[in-house]
Amino acid sequence: MSGQPKPSKSATIPVLAAIAMQAVAWLALVYLFHVRHPWYGFFDVSDITIYREYAEMFARGLAPYRDVLFEYPPLAVPLLTLPGGLGFLGGYDWIFAGEMMVLCAAAAGVATATAAWLWPGTRRSLATGAVFAAAVLLAGPLVANRFDAAVALDMAIFAYFMARRWWWPAAAALGTGFALKLTPAMFLPLVFLLAARRRPIVYSAIAFVVAATAPFLPHLVRGGRGLLSILTYHANRPLQIESVLASPYLLGHTTGLAQVTVVTSYGSQGVIAPPATRFLATLSPWLLAVCLAALYGLAWRSRQHLRDNLADVPLVMLGMILGLVCTSKVLSPQFLVWTFPLVALVTAAGGRGRLAIGMGLLGVTLLTQIGFPALYWDLVVLKRGPIVLLVVRNLALLAVTVLTILQIRGLKCAKSNPARPMRIAPGALETER
Repeated sequence: MSGQPKPSKSATIPVLAAIAMQAVAWLALVYLFHVRHPWYGFFDVSDITIYREYAEMFARGLAPYRDVLFEYPPLAVPLLTLPGGLGFLGGYDWIFAGEMMVLCAAAAGVATATAAWLWPGTRRSLATGAVFAAAVLLAGPLVANRFDAAVALDMAIFAYFMARRWWWPAAAALGTGFALKLTPAMFLPLVFLLAARRRPIVYSAIAFVVAATAPFLPHLVRGGRGLLSILTYHANRPLQIESVLASPYLLGHTTGLAQVTVVTSYGSQGVIAPPATRFLATLSPWLLAVCLAALYGLAWRSRQHLRDNLADVPLVMLGMILGLVCTSKVLSPQFLVWTFPLVALVTAAGGRGRLAIGMGLLGVTLLTQIGFPALYWDLVVLKRGPIVLLVVRNLALLAVTVLTILQIRGLKCAKSNPARPMRIAPGALETER
């Protein structure tokens, strides 16, 4: 196999550079929002308060799903309890935030390593790390205030395994992601589609099932009948105020064409404009299913191109995540964190369309930070300015989603690009994982 392409020997430098850029970004954010307080504080409207309460209950011996109604999958438990000793290094808040900063830096490093494997040279690898750091800066402290940086790391690991054609490890990463926040499981058919052959598909299915179910088993053994609450909790949520589906009603409220009521439930604020919003909340899963089916249809038509050009896989993944956030009845600001590894890889790939996608999503991230958390409570009381800002953000998000889908659609007739050679891991042809 001596004629096969080898990973870039200079991968170490871009990866270290990406981690260094993360350190600089986080030092800037801590200084700006904790020391200077320009328009909001580092921990304003943070979920860490909720996480701390859960951690304290678990520390007293109460079990998630059995004694405590816990809406997150089981791998969220160690993330919330890891800070441990309250009062150490500034208390739970800073320990948890530091944990997320480390995971975010790890995600940037893995995304950069993926770029180093896919493309020769260091230019695109360094660009990947730089775009990831820019995304963190534009998102602000939000990234450290939720555990979604762990999901971003899982997405980065999955993209890396896919680039290496390590099919069953990629599926296992998705299983771990399912036990962390459910959403990553939507990429499992993509593994099957690209693996193509029966043996790696079977191994991938087994790896996913094992990784996805193993974290649930200890809670089932301890009588965790409340595990079903992970699904029912989210199924019963109303149309969340920041969702794309809620935007027409909020805009209608500013013009007097709709009467909107804001309700606080399920840890967030939802909108009610009977009966339409209830109907849309029920319709949302079906819209998501149709969107994902259409994207998988495009991926199926382009399957040979994707198998030969794995550098285009992050584009397909990004389209699926954007389809999810645009059709979901809940669009919390932290959902954008999931896209950071993919935005970095798509932007680094180059080309006007992909640069437009990357710059557009960075702009969406900035608009999100402008509106959240500083203007969030003004949005809740339905002030005109925050509503207009949110609607503009959601329209920009929709526009980038459409552009991404068009780019995926354009893969169908594309030829393999010699400038982006197919990367094959050493020994992969003998043992497709």
